[in-house]
Amino acid sequence: MSVTIIIGGWFYLFLQSKYGTITAFNLDSPGFSFSNQPQLFYRATGLKHFLLFKEPVRPIFNFTFFPILYSDTWGDYWGYFSYFPSAADALYMKAYLGRVNITSIFPTILIICSFLGILFDIFKNNKHFFETNLPILELLLILVIIFTTIGFLWFVISYPEKTDGDTVKSTYIIQAIILFPLLVGIYVKEKIKNNSKIWAVLIITLGAIFIANFLAFFSFSVPLFFIKNVFLY
Repeated sequence: MSVTIIIGGWFYLFLQSKYGTITAFNLDSPGFSFSNQPQLFYRATGLKHFLLFKEPVRPIFNFTFFPILYSDTWGDYWGYFSYFPSAADALYMKAYLGRVNITSIFPTILIICSFLGILFDIFKNNKHFFETNLPILELLLILVIIFTTIGFLWFVISYPEKTDGDTVKSTYIIQAIILFPLLVGIYVKEKIKNNSKIWAVLIITLGAIFIANFLAFFSFSVPLFFIKNVFLY
């Protein structure tokens, strides 16, 4: 925490000095109210016509929460790291990012199961919650993810964007996202530590997904050739 304050604290001091608050943002907030966002924002899944797996790029999912966040976490929904020299290249990218979303279903389920599993184990094994030795690391991971999620939901609801909903960005919750592999590792290791066959299947599956999604880790101006000539043919 001390390192975080030293590196990033100046930014919040600047906000406090210039705007009188450390939570200043470039949009005006009408205050927190679920009515700030349209109903579609809360209930859309992106599964209609399988758009989540066909065209996971803006502006397909305007004013929706889950489809944008999922597509931006695993791919590049907003296109900030993509480069489309032509309309044809954009079509290739849509197809590739759609495949990224499909292959990312498994790790997403794994993350959710690990989160719920650890949460269940914490409460199951600690009836007297504050009187026993808690699994501190697991508890810390859970708390960071929970409070990040609550804060993020408060933010996107309190600051509704009127054109396309571009406050829904995975970079705003990066501090939680980078903890997901650790969360999964801790839970899976505990549950299948003595089953070498499941370990092998898990490693092979996640390795294959890593290879399939590898180009999504970079700006697409360079890997576009490989997407067009290797991954889509």
